[in-house]
Amino acid sequence: MDPSLVPKCVIGLGNPVERYAGTPHNVGRDLVERLASAGGRAWVPGKWYDHTPGVPAFVRLNSFMNVSGEPVARFLQYAGFDPRDMVVCTDDFDLPLGRIRIRKSGSPGTHNGLRSLVERLGTEDFPRLRLGIGPVPPGRQPADFVLEPFPEKFREEVEKMIRNAAEAVEMIVAAGLESAMNRYNASPSAPQI
Repeated sequence: MDPSLVPKCVIGLGNPVERYAGTPHNVGRDLVERLASAGGRAWVPGKWYDHTPGVPAFVRLNSFMNVSGEPVARFLQYAGFDPRDMVVCTDDFDLPLGRIRIRKSGSPGTHNGLRSLVERLGTEDFPRLRLGIGPVPPGRQPADFVLEPFPEKFREEVEKMIRNAAEAVEMIVAAGLESAMNRYNASPSAPQI
């Protein structure tokens, strides 16, 4: 595989405050933490990225989801990376819970974190891995839904999705985006929230 197609960093969007741990909005951040831990790497307190030469950097932001653009732009500039060198991992309430979708590029849709990235980077041309957290239950506001912990009955499905997404990132690194898209963009049946 062409080395220029291997992502140089994997960025997990989410909120850094402990009270948001385990919420739908933090599944991207949870995924990146899982990937770094699986590689035997530990987060250094106060440091928001982990980079070992020869493998992609894992980045978890210390900023809130809706203002992700500025810290991502600073990291890319610091590291000398292009937006196409990253894979952004984030939640998506338009995807059913448990489903993942990998895209080379695209609009941010209703996602404020992705919108912040697009506005700050000036491009929609960067890969992303979206983790399904939807649908938003009838009568609930999306902003409230994404910031409350997953109900206990869905935690096993969330864990399975994060494991599946971790395998997808590993495949992106090993075999490229196209191969991972072909394998992981299939539609499994999803539970209803």
